[in-house]
Amino acid sequence: QRELCSIGGMTVEEVQACLLPGDLLDASGLCPVSLTWPMGFAWSSYIAQEFLLDVCRAADLDESSILSCETATPMSFELAFAAATDDVMIFSDAGEGGTLQAARNLDAEMQKRGIIRNTAKDVNDELVATCVGVALEQGTQLGVPSARCLAMMVSVVHLLSCAEASPKQVQQQLGVQQWFDLLRRCKLSVYNKVYDFIRDPHDTRPRRLPHEALFELGIGMLLGIFWQVDLRKPFLPLLSATDASTEFGFGGSIARLPADMIHRLARISEKQGDYVVLDGGTSTKPAKRLGQAHQLGLSLDDFVDIFSVKSRHSAHINVLEGEAFLLWLRWILRCRRRHCSRVVVLVDSSVWLGAAAKGRSSTRLNRLLRKAAALEMSEDLQVYLILVPSAENASDKPSRGIRCSAKFASKLQSNRYVVPCNSPK
Repeated sequence: QRELCSIGGMTVEEVQACLLPGDLLDASGLCPVSLTWPMGFAWSSYIAQEFLLDVCRAADLDESSILSCETATPMSFELAFAAATDDVMIFSDAGEGGTLQAARNLDAEMQKRGIIRNTAKDVNDELVATCVGVALEQGTQLGVPSARCLAMMVSVVHLLSCAEASPKQVQQQLGVQQWFDLLRRCKLSVYNKVYDFIRDPHDTRPRRLPHEALFELGIGMLLGIFWQVDLRKPFLPLLSATDASTEFGFGGSIARLPADMIHRLARISEKQGDYVVLDGGTSTKPAKRLGQAHQLGLSLDDFVDIFSVKSRHSAHINVLEGEAFLLWLRWILRCRRRHCSRVVVLVDSSVWLGAAAKGRSSTRLNRLLRKAAALEMSEDLQVYLILVPSAENASDKPSRGIRCSAKFASKLQSNRYVVPCNSPK
């Protein structure tokens, strides 16, 4: 009880002072109201998550191996884990039995602290399982459980046939679809007009659904064929960069790097403002930024320009950044050998990176995000975006019409690069 109170920043004495007469068990303790965590509010979920992470630490699950949006993705999956409020998932690619000992340590720590487990949810060292509603198939692919997929299809067909429902019912259907869209975030750009219909999710009055909302729900379900994600997809041995300028147009550059270095770089993609810098050879004083900087042993001369295209129309710089990204996508997909792979690209626009990382935008950028989604999903391309300062963006000059000399991979040797993210070599 003292441990739980200290998590909330209050001592037992402070809590006792807040209680009504009769709430105290005796002078030395408290009477528990419930043996379970109350859910439904941000604070209770936060406390449960923090307490669970403390249990994981005590069970020798290293936080450097955690899967989360705030930290770099683990380089090795010999033992990795994720915590979702009151669920723990342990993963390993070390073969059969790789997760059993870690699970036993976690169970022992829970028993030591008096935590009551739901043993019906236990999964022990399996290649086929359901994790937070997502199906893991043969240990190599993520997808939608068949029963849930069938239920969504029936619901969408019903909505299309009757064209009438309450905003609350549509919000529930859309919420389920969007949960699985997180497997393919670019697919979220499909939804736009349906948000106007569900503006009040507590409205239970049935009404006629607009044609545009029905179309988006149907397309969202039809594109569910792209929910299947192959975890074995290789990284392309290319580091790309794109940029745009209002004075000229669009530019793109690439550097040929070992695939293992590209893998290390992808770990910091879209991680809470983290960004990369090159070898520090630029003369411009770097601006102060939020997030952690990760230095690469690359110079601007290590990149070769792949396109420098003048814009045919004027537009906002954020729109131009999106169009430069589309030009780069089309260049990547010209070669069939680059399909069905993962690729890393550097961009200097926080706005475009944020929109692409989210998967959709309420602005004009959503039109470009839909085009990018069509290209990425049709050729099974998984894109990792990383922020880079404008002064160290290799495609800054070609976006201004300045073509650099093509100095290719003769300089590029893996042992001269600094490994990013402070990861072990």
